[in-house]
Amino acid sequence: MQTRVPSLGVSKYAVWVFLTSLVVALGSAPALGGTRGSSRGDPLVGRKLYMTHCFTCHGVTGKGDGPAAASLEPKPRNLTDNLYMSGKTDQDLSNAISGGSVALHRFSAMPEWKQLLYPERIRDLIAYIRTLHRPPAGVDRPLARPGNIEAGKRIFADSCAICHGQEGRGDGPAAKMFGPRPFDFTDQAGMMAKQDQDLYFAIFAGGEAIGKSAFMPRWAGVLREQDMWDVIAYVRTFSRP
Repeated sequence: MQTRVPSLGVSKYAVWVFLTSLVVALGSAPALGGTRGSSRGDPLVGRKLYMTHCFTCHGVTGKGDGPAAASLEPKPRNLTDNLYMSGKTDQDLSNAISGGSVALHRFSAMPEWKQLLYPERIRDLIAYIRTLHRPPAGVDRPLARPGNIEAGKRIFADSCAICHGQEGRGDGPAAKMFGPRPFDFTDQAGMMAKQDQDLYFAIFAGGEAIGKSAFMPRWAGVLREQDMWDVIAYVRTFSRP
C-alpha cells in the first residue's frame, strides 16, 4: 500500500510520530486481545485505533482539525457533524474506512485501511467514531455509585496513565504536549474540592465540557457507566495520606 504522507512541519510531525508510538506501546495491543467488545464493535478498542491511525488528520475530537489537516485538500471529514454522520450507515462508514479515497470516489489522502485493519477492528473503530457525533445523554448530578478500585486501576493504566501518569500526578508521557496540564490527582486540596459527580462529569463529557483541554476526551459511549465509577474510586486513592 502506498499512501501520501502529509507535508507537516518538523515539530508537528514529531508530535505525530511520538503520540502514535505512545498509543501503540502503552495501550493498543493489550486491548485488542480483550473480550469486552460485541459484534457491533468495542468503542474502547476503537478509540485506541483512532488515536493511532486517525487523529493526525481528523483531530483528537474528530472535527477534521488534526495536525496534518492544514496541508490536506479536500479537508478531512468532520466526524462530529451529527446531521451528516447520522445519515451514514455503519456499512457506509465501513466502506469509506476500508476502501479509502477510491471508495469515496474523490481524491483525498484517505488510505485504504483494509490493507492494515481486520474487519473486526474496523467495526471497533466505527463504534468509537459514532461516539464523536452523537450527543451524550444528560448527566445532571448523577447519583454516585461505589466503584471497584482494582477494576478502576486496570482501566486507568490502560486508558488514562498516558496523560495523567501512572501515579496520577499529571505527568504522563504525553502530558507535556497538551495544555492545560492534565489534572494532578495527588493534589489533596484539589481532590477534596471535587465531588464524585464532578469527576464523573469530567470523564463522561470530556475536557471541553468543563472548560479544559480537548485532549481530555469524552468517554461517554466508550466506557460503561460502572467503568467510570471504578476509575473515580481508583483516582481517589492517589490523594489519600
